[in-house]
Amino acid sequence: MRTMLSAAVLSLCASGACADAAGLQITEVFLPHHNALTRAAIWYPSTSSDTPTLYANTPVFEGVEAHIGGPVSTGRHPVVLFSHGLGGTDRAQAWLGAALAERGAITMFVNHPNSTWGDFDMSEGIRHWTRAQDMSTALDALLAMPGFSDSLDMSRVMAAGFSYGGWTALSLGGARGNHAGIVEACTTLPEMEACALLLSETVNMQRTAPSI
Repeated sequence: MRTMLSAAVLSLCASGACADAAGLQITEVFLPHHNALTRAAIWYPSTSSDTPTLYANTPVFEGVEAHIGGPVSTGRHPVVLFSHGLGGTDRAQAWLGAALAERGAITMFVNHPNSTWGDFDMSEGIRHWTRAQDMSTALDALLAMPGFSDSLDMSRVMAAGFSYGGWTALSLGGARGNHAGIVEACTTLPEMEACALLLSETVNMQRTAPSI
């Protein structure tokens, strides 16, 4: 996935879209399969010349400069759907969103309910197919947003992710989890902390349906 995304970035840069500012808009997306709103961050190429804001600066991650609410650069731009890892947030890979925006891409980062920092439930988080639904719903929301709907190049839509988010991106392409295989392997490795958690009564992966 990293190789694919790197190739996409090089392609964007080769097209000449390498001088944009990094615009940022924070929004909420309603996820009907969760019956809940979730936070999403949209990074995009911007023509803003205003002083940028330092965004997502934490003791763990260095912040990046963002032109919050700046105008979207003219033209149609490739779209990247990005999925964070278990326990992550849209802020953790802000550096990537900014870099892609500067190279001409519009990237949608959506917080996944039940597997986000501050909202974590492993028994729900292992249902990777709901994360794919999150991404699909977020894309629909982006298509309906004034200011973005006319700026999306829907012939160039890509997915990427970090850690478990990489699996989410693959799920969008049709990958399915082999829950039975994981359970079988874990029964032979009960000393592994991850296996003990997955087979615990709390998570109960052995009785979790592998698909919708």
